Formats: sequence, C-alpha cells, structure tokens
Amino acid sequence: MISHFQHLEREEGEPFGLALVIRGAQERLSPIMMTVLATALALVPLVIYGSRPGQEIENPMAIVILGGLATSTLLNLFVVPALYLRFGRSTGRERSESALMNSRRLGVELNGNDRFGRPRAPTRDRSRTAAGHRAAGSQSVEQQARRRGRRLVQRTRQRSGH
Repeated sequence: MISHFQHLEREEGEPFGLALVIRGAQERLSPIMMTVLATALALVPLVIYGSRPGQEIENPMAIVILGGLATSTLLNLFVVPALYLRFGRSTGRERSESALMNSRRLGVELNGNDRFGRPRAPTRDRSRTAAGHRAAGSQSVEQQARRRGRRLVQRTRQRSGH
C-alpha cells in the first residue's frame, strides 16, 4: 500500500495529501479484496468440516488464519492509509534538501552532475598503466559481474558433470 502511494507521488505526480491517500486506497482495494476472498473461500471448508476425525488441527488453524486475514485486511485498508497521511512525508522543501544532502554525503551523482551539483568533466581511462596494461583491481563493475557469472556457470557445470 505504501509503495503504491509512493508510486503515485513519484511516477504519476500526485501531490501528497488526502486525495493521494484516497486514490491509492481505492486503487488497491480490488486486488486486496480479491486476495482476501480467494484465501477465505479456500479456508471456509476447513472451518465448516473441521470437526471430522483426523482434521482436529485444521479447524482451529483455519479460524486463526481467517482472523488474521480479517485483521490484516482492516489494518491495510484503514490504518495504514491514515498513518501514511500522518507520518508519510515531510514537506517538499525539507524532503528535497534532505535528498540533496544525503546525495552529497554519499557521493551520489544527480542528473549527470558531480556530488556538488557541478557538470561532470569528461574523464580519461586511468585504469591503465603507462605501459598500457590494465592496473590491478581496476575492472569496471560490469566486467566484474561478467567474471563472477562465468565462474558460477563453470562451477555449476563441474558439479553437474558436464
């Protein structure tokens, strides 16, 4: 539910507020209810016929599951939206300043700029030595991932005997 609220804010540009929470809750109502009803319908026979010999554990288990399902549905449909509306987000200015400070602190680049907001200068490949050889430990992330993938495939083949 919360991730859907955040999706509406980020991707669809819905401003934070009561309208966002109502729209998000309405859009998630159908999938939540379908899941709840499908699960409840599967458990109803266990509740009704749970007193048969050999099924003594199924009846209490089904009752507990149905109770938890009802409780979590009510919490998800009513309490989570109210809490998100109350605690979900700081004001836009505070949030953007916080994001900018975190990105600077972590050294994350924003929109092709360096961590201080300046346009990034083109960089030359410093991973090669004067002789033109690649320096130790200077593989790109993609190259490292490819090597790990190849090693994993080789180990899997060796274990399976191919």
